[in-house]
Amino acid sequence: MDRTSILYVDDNLTNLQLFEEYLSDNFEIITESSPHRAFELIEKHRVKVVVSDQRMPEETGLNFLYRVHQQYPDVIKILCTAYFDHDAAVQALNQGGIFRYILKPYTYEQMLQTLESAVREYSLQQENRRLLNELQEKNIELTKTLKLLIEQEQKLKSIYQQSRDGIILIQNNTVVEINEAAQQIFNKYIEDNNNYQQISNLLQKRINDEKNFDQLFEMQITDNKGNEKYIEFNINHIHIKNEPAILVMVRDITERKENEKQVLEAIIATQENLQRCYAAELHDGIGPLLSTVKMYIEWLNNNATNKEQIAQQAIATIDESIKQVKSIANRLSPHILQRFGLIHTIKTYIEELRASNTIDVIFEYDNERFLPEIELNLYRILMECFSNSLKHSKCTQINLYIKQHNDSIKINYSDNGIGFDMNEIASSSKGMGLINIENRCVLMGAKYNLYSEKNNGFKLEIFLKREKIYS
Repeated sequence: MDRTSILYVDDNLTNLQLFEEYLSDNFEIITESSPHRAFELIEKHRVKVVVSDQRMPEETGLNFLYRVHQQYPDVIKILCTAYFDHDAAVQALNQGGIFRYILKPYTYEQMLQTLESAVREYSLQQENRRLLNELQEKNIELTKTLKLLIEQEQKLKSIYQQSRDGIILIQNNTVVEINEAAQQIFNKYIEDNNNYQQISNLLQKRINDEKNFDQLFEMQITDNKGNEKYIEFNINHIHIKNEPAILVMVRDITERKENEKQVLEAIIATQENLQRCYAAELHDGIGPLLSTVKMYIEWLNNNATNKEQIAQQAIATIDESIKQVKSIANRLSPHILQRFGLIHTIKTYIEELRASNTIDVIFEYDNERFLPEIELNLYRILMECFSNSLKHSKCTQINLYIKQHNDSIKINYSDNGIGFDMNEIASSSKGMGLINIENRCVLMGAKYNLYSEKNNGFKLEIFLKREKIYS
C-alpha cells in the first residue's frame, strides 16, 4: 500500500530531522529548508499535505502556502510557528487555503493527530470531488434525457393533435383525452360538444360484451339532423402509469361507405345493362331468325312446290342464327381470349370491325400473353371503350397501343370523336361505363388516366407493372 507523502518546510535543520524521525513510521516524510526548492517537490512526490514554518528567511510560510494553494488547491496546508501572530492567523483563515494553524512548541502526538486529520480531509475532498464529477455527469445525462423526453413528448403531442384520424383515450370509463380530429367527428353526433361521456359509455358497453367484442368494428350513428353516419373504431388496451386504459382510433367512413355503395350500384347497373343488351340482341336478332326458320318449316310441311329453295333459305337463316349466337356467346365469355390471348382476340375483333365499318383502327402491340384475369379485365375495358366510340363518339379513327414501356406495360386507347364533359357524364347514369373502367383498373392495381372534353376526343392510359401481369 502506498504511503501518504507529507512535505515539511522549515529553515531549522534540527526541526526537519526531528519531524522526519518521529513521523516517518506513519508517513513518507519529505523535508526541505528552502520554500523555493520545496515547491518543486510537491508534484514530483504527489504530496497530499504540506506543513510549513511561518518565519523563514527566504519567504514566510503564509506566502509559500498561498502559492501552493494557487497551483495545488487540493493539497492540505498546515501553518506552524513559535510566535503567536494574530494577523497571520486571520490572513491564513481569510485566504481559505490553510487547514490548521499550530503554535510551537507542539507534541508529535498532537502533530500526528493533525496530519491524520489532514490526510482524512484530503481523502474526503477527493471523494467529494469524484462524487461531484459523477453527479455533474449524471446531471448532464439527465438533462439530455429530459430534453429528449420533452422533444418526444412534443412530437407525440404534435402527431396526436395533427393526426387526421380521431384519437380517444379512455380511463376508468371516462374520456381523459380526445384530439381535434375526433372532436370534429363526434361534434356532429352529440348534443353537447363537451360531453364525450356518451362515447365512453357506448364503447365500454361494446367492450364489456365479450361475445360481440372485436378490436376493429363499425357503428352506425345518427346525427342531430337525422343523417346516418358510419364510424370505424380500432380499440387497443394499454397501460398509463400502471393503470389500464383504452386507446381508440376513430374514422368517419361515411364517404367510403357511400363510394362502396356507388361502386356496387355501378357494377349492378353495368350487369343489368349488359343483360338488357343481350336480351335485346336475342329478341331482335335471334328471335326473328328463328321465326323465319319456323315459317320455312311450316311451308315445307304444307307441301310447298319449291321445297328445295325453301330448304336452302332455311339453312342460310340457321347459319346466320348460329353466327349471331356465337357472337353473343363470345361477348359473354370470349373463348378466343382464353385460347389465344388478348392481342389475338383484339386483332380478330378489329378485323371484323374494319370489314363492317368505315372507322379506321390503328393497332400497335407487343405480342405477349398476360395472366388470365388481367387479360379478361383489359378485354372488358377495351370493349367498353370500343362500344362507346362506336355508339356515341362519331369518330373516324381509333388508336390502340399495347406495348412495353420501361418496367411497365402501357395501354393507350384514343379516338378523335366529339368527346364529352367528364364531370357531367360522371354525375349522370351514362357514367356507369367509366366507373366500370376505373373499378377494373383498381382491381388490377394499375395506374390509369381518363381524359376527354367536348370536341377533343377520348383518351385512356393504363400502366401496369410487369410483375403484376405475368404468372
